[in-house]
Amino acid sequence: MKLPVLSRRAAALSAAVAVLSLVPSAAAGPSPGEPGWEKDEIAVMRVRAPHAIELLEQGETLGVAGKMTEAEAAFRQAEVEAPGSVLLRRRRCEALTALGRRADAMAECIRALADAHTWVNQRALLRAMVDGPVAPSVDQIFQALAFIRLVNTVSPRTAIPALLVCEIASSTGNGPALVQCATELEKVAPGDAETLRIQSMVAALCPPARFWAGWLALLAWVLVTAGHALYGVVARGRRTAGLAAVAAIAAGLLLALPGVARADALQPAEPGMLSKWPVDDAHPEQHIPDEKARASEPLEFGYWLQDCAFKAESATKHGNHAAAIKYYAALAAAVPDRAISYSKMCDEYEALGEKDKALESCGQAILRAGARVGDYIHFVNLDLAKPGPLPEKDVVALGRVLQTLKEDRLGKDAVPELECKVGVRTSNVVQLRECTAALAASAPDGAKTVTYLWALATLEGQYDEASRLVARAGQAGVATPDLDNMRKATAAERTRHKQRILLVVLAVAVAFLAIAIPLGWKGWRKKEPASA
Repeated sequence: MKLPVLSRRAAALSAAVAVLSLVPSAAAGPSPGEPGWEKDEIAVMRVRAPHAIELLEQGETLGVAGKMTEAEAAFRQAEVEAPGSVLLRRRRCEALTALGRRADAMAECIRALADAHTWVNQRALLRAMVDGPVAPSVDQIFQALAFIRLVNTVSPRTAIPALLVCEIASSTGNGPALVQCATELEKVAPGDAETLRIQSMVAALCPPARFWAGWLALLAWVLVTAGHALYGVVARGRRTAGLAAVAAIAAGLLLALPGVARADALQPAEPGMLSKWPVDDAHPEQHIPDEKARASEPLEFGYWLQDCAFKAESATKHGNHAAAIKYYAALAAAVPDRAISYSKMCDEYEALGEKDKALESCGQAILRAGARVGDYIHFVNLDLAKPGPLPEKDVVALGRVLQTLKEDRLGKDAVPELECKVGVRTSNVVQLRECTAALAASAPDGAKTVTYLWALATLEGQYDEASRLVARAGQAGVATPDLDNMRKATAAERTRHKQRILLVVLAVAVAFLAIAIPLGWKGWRKKEPASA
């Protein structure tokens, strides 16, 4: 089983698969202003690193002149002289974005955002994802939408998410989407400077009357984008991948915009739904729109995906896990290269108590793009919960999962505890020594650390140490029932250990007697004639 290596990008993309996750609308609240801390930072730099200020001004002058390569070099040199400057990191991010170096730009913006979680840094990171001389890919747009979702979670009741959607719309030239987010801003921050700025951009595009028919234009935009995607991949002989890209566009970009609602002249097939194509409640996986329909009407396909996802989530909320599984299976068949549908099926099968099918679904999820750290953890926990000894193939598969998580910045922190779980399940003393050392380094007195140290001591036959660790576990906050189980397990293992020693002694004694008695008998028989 070859596992995809997780990454910051993969984690962001998994959150952005919009057939199953929508960006919420921003609630009422003010829009962000320019950060006053930048003036303070410049004032400090003028005192501590005056040459960095010169390089900053030089870089900005070069940037205005369009000499982005030289500007980026100036900002980079300024960073060396003032390594703690958030402003310099953002300026370099912006220069790298203009140069089309998305990965480097994002790395710089992430560093800036980690030090100062401000609107301008958020906007710079978003632009790094979608702006530049080369148009963003579908995955990069998804990544940007995932970032907006995260911002909306961290900064609720503000206009920031809507503003970030406007940034995507303006960067991709999506006029109707720009109108949609401008309408959202008018609701949440009327009269604000940023709202007025976006409205002026909308006004500059074309007369407002034309834009209020914007969904027709949006449909045209999707068709053009879909046609371009199909042309590019069909030219390389990969039509199926092209349709997947179309599905990604329809199900990702359109559904992730806040406040999206159906506004064209077509009527949905079912009340309360969006698509003219019905979702078959009895057998949804048998009535997925075919490739021809998806390619000709990607917007409708996006609506169908949203309807199917809505029905799946509704079934889950009502406890109808069997129905939810059918809808998620249809979504998995419609968009087979993404992890999220399989991950959802894993949850539903587990809720039904069908652990084998849950494990299979989680296994499918971690083999696909967009797998989250939680999917890997879920897979490990389900595999370890199987009764009886683990087959060798399962131990190998678990080792691969752990190695994948070790290689990922987002997943590596989960590895020590998972390794300890596997070590306990397989009685692997070497693995337990490694994982408990890692846990002890980060949380020496944590309840989990002490519990796994106790398991290691028990496996190694250090029962006095195990008893001491039970006492430490109580101080660490382990629940009383668990402490009682640990005491009983320690006493039982101590008794079994004594019994094993006794059995070994008896076995040695029996073996000795089995050898000694015949030899003694032969010796006595040899001596018997001499005695006569």
